[in-house]
Amino acid sequence: MRLLAVLFSLFLTSSAAFAEQLSVHNDNTDATILVSHEAVKPGDEIIVGLLLQPKAGWHTYWQNPGDAGIPTTLTWTLPEDTNHSGILWPLPSRIPEDTLAVYGYKGDVLLPTKIRVPDIYKGEEFPIKVKAEWLVCEKICVPESAEFSLTLPVAKESKQSQYHEDLEKELRAIPKKLDIPLPTKVAPDGLEIMLPEEIAADGHIYFFPREQNHVAYAAPQQMKGHVLFVPLNGEATAPATLTGYLESKTGMYDVELAIDKFTSFAPTALPVASDAQTASAPPPAPPAKGFFGLILFAIIGGLILNLMPCVLPVLSLKALAIAKKSGHNRRVVVKQALAYTFGVLASFAIIAAILISLQMAGQSIGWGFQMQSAPFVGFLCILLFVVGLNFAGMFDLPVLFGSALSDTPQHGLRGSFATGVLATAVATPCTAPFMATAVGATLTLAPWMSMIIFLSIGLGLALPFLLIAIHPRLVAYLPKPGAWMESFKQFMAFPMFASVIWLLWVIVQQAGSKGLLITLVTILAISFIIWLKGRCRDASPLCRISILLLLAAALYNGVNALAMVQNAPPPLNHMDFSEERLQALRDTGQPVFVDVTAAWCLTCQVNARTAIMTPAAQAAFAETNTALMVADWTNRNDAITQFLKRFGYNGVPLYVYFPPSGEPVVLPQILTESLVIDTVKGETP
Repeated sequence: MRLLAVLFSLFLTSSAAFAEQLSVHNDNTDATILVSHEAVKPGDEIIVGLLLQPKAGWHTYWQNPGDAGIPTTLTWTLPEDTNHSGILWPLPSRIPEDTLAVYGYKGDVLLPTKIRVPDIYKGEEFPIKVKAEWLVCEKICVPESAEFSLTLPVAKESKQSQYHEDLEKELRAIPKKLDIPLPTKVAPDGLEIMLPEEIAADGHIYFFPREQNHVAYAAPQQMKGHVLFVPLNGEATAPATLTGYLESKTGMYDVELAIDKFTSFAPTALPVASDAQTASAPPPAPPAKGFFGLILFAIIGGLILNLMPCVLPVLSLKALAIAKKSGHNRRVVVKQALAYTFGVLASFAIIAAILISLQMAGQSIGWGFQMQSAPFVGFLCILLFVVGLNFAGMFDLPVLFGSALSDTPQHGLRGSFATGVLATAVATPCTAPFMATAVGATLTLAPWMSMIIFLSIGLGLALPFLLIAIHPRLVAYLPKPGAWMESFKQFMAFPMFASVIWLLWVIVQQAGSKGLLITLVTILAISFIIWLKGRCRDASPLCRISILLLLAAALYNGVNALAMVQNAPPPLNHMDFSEERLQALRDTGQPVFVDVTAAWCLTCQVNARTAIMTPAAQAAFAETNTALMVADWTNRNDAITQFLKRFGYNGVPLYVYFPPSGEPVVLPQILTESLVIDTVKGETP
């Protein structure tokens, strides 16, 4: 909890001399010292807090500032034999800055320190002097400092100040030591931290490392079951120990990680073993009772998956299809229910085999790993949109539902099997209750045991229809066929479309606005092709084959384009445009390339991808020490508008190269890679 500004105003009600000693006003920050006592006695523990109040929009830094910045420091001058705790740091915030991330405090922050008066102290006064230095940043960073001096009278009895309770409250808000071990292992490109179930259940977990230069601060940290994956800095190796703060919804903890190169770990403490022993020995098998309990949890979790918003419409339509066929021979119903079950189990077996193989190869992946792939998410998005159109009655897709609302037996078994595959595909992003425990345990199990767990989840998902296969009389409890089924089918299109909206949001997080555009264009193309197929239903086989080829080409190109966008190389590091920053760079003689662009400018985006952000162009920028400055005109910006007018332009793009000396060079609006390279190397004619 941060102290409010009213605390500072209360402080100013003290005597003028006291306020002058304990308050300093800088250009960007007000600094104040708050003390828990007005008088002390030998052996007292007092709290002295530095209250920093920066201007709106500015921030200061934690003890590990992240990719940039400097932590606040306090230099104490205290009587002999006096001990102090150093700064007791509050939990910071993660502050993104372009392609970097820093750890710090937005707005007011109180940094408390405990000071213990010596047990044998004979002075009549207890003097305290401290020099504070900090860095405060917004778009620019400014180092600031302040010196404070105060004297507390020494008396027979202590006297608390008006700030004692507030300072104590701040101390209680500081993360406390977690008294249980957190097994941690080194995985490819990161660390995997096993968390207790009561913490892992939050879902929103973040680890702030105290030691610098080990963790990739800008990379996202991800929860996979009970395991938190923390990416490592590509240039760093994992230390033997790592300390820091663990933030969760249930609490904040000060943790110490003992890092080892385990091949597997369990939530309990692990016996110490050498790397050779760990690498060669298989994971210990759990007790039979515990393993059967995990299987039960997996079945229950899979059963609950049937109620998930993505899965429920598919299963509802399949249930109606079986209800519609209840008048047929019971063998037909049994075969369809078994075909659906086989479709689910086969899909789970394939997913589990891929997952287990990749984990054994050292990859840090978990349940739903395929959802980390923009191409797969795009494919699933397109598939659900097509299914939604089918539900809405825009076209007939009997192969998925075995002619759900007709009595035609054609494609019945294939349709039931395909529906099982579809149900598995739309269920994989979800983790149901009970299921998380079972999936998390697969990290510690032998591969064959993990396969059984995943198949048990599939069994739970297929269980409603498997029971119909075992006891066909259960069909009698399904809703009776009728005209209402068509309305229900159309209504179920809307949960499908809602799922599509969610998946589009996921694609934006993975592949940005370009990924969203690719997905929407692919959806449009496939929708048109499906409509075209309906128009030539009675056309020649050649026409139908052509349409199918168009459909496959559209799907392939869309998925392939998403893969290219997601795996595109990161853009060249750049700085935001400002006239002051530009002039400062020119004063030092550093060449500058200014790119005036906008997100809605297609020419700008093509030039950036083909001429500025290419590896060769990036190498030329680095070789010539040319600063790339981007002036983003996507939204109104008067400074950029004036810059455009300065060169006679009233729109984007505009590319200006400022050499180390001499006049600026305006490049044409259509760029080539060679032109950019020649320009920054001074080889332009």
